[in-house]
Amino acid sequence: MNYLAHFYLSDTPKILLGNFLGDFVKGKQLNEYDSEIRQGIIWHREIDAFSDAHPAFRRTKKRVVPHFGHYSSVAVDLYYDHLLAKNFSNYSPVSLPDFAGQCYAVLNQQIEQMPETARRVLHSMAANDWLTHYSTCGGMQRAFDGVSKRASFPTGFQMGIKVLAENIKDFSEDFNIFFDSVRQFRQRKMC
Repeated sequence: MNYLAHFYLSDTPKILLGNFLGDFVKGKQLNEYDSEIRQGIIWHREIDAFSDAHPAFRRTKKRVVPHFGHYSSVAVDLYYDHLLAKNFSNYSPVSLPDFAGQCYAVLNQQIEQMPETARRVLHSMAANDWLTHYSTCGGMQRAFDGVSKRASFPTGFQMGIKVLAENIKDFSEDFNIFFDSVRQFRQRKMC
């Protein structure tokens, strides 16, 4: 899953930070953080593993492999954040813009604990309001373009919105099944 879903599944400021840092902290760097932030980093990785193994996620991924090849999992992450953003009121009493603002504020309050690469991503994320813009086609295209710029080989992401439009019904069905499962997984892990 991409940022919005990871943040949604975080229940404290330090878990949120850890969930954000999950892709930036490698190996023994994990030991540089306090136990709650470490828990968030580990939680991020557990969510990713759960996602990759989930039948609905795998079904969506199989649908997009012909378009995105090696980057299919990234595409599914972005599509699922789009579907969460579009339907955020179904999952939260807080509006998406308010939730996004809270996330940016919480992360900025902890910016001193982030590696430089994470700081740069957070700056861009907040300045361009990625979380809210996941709900729009323009925001999604910017997300696809951003990943393409950082990719080491062609992504096919110029087709991202077209693939979404052609498969929205199937993606939505898969997402609904998946997101119910990941929320239940979160509940079990939090107990």
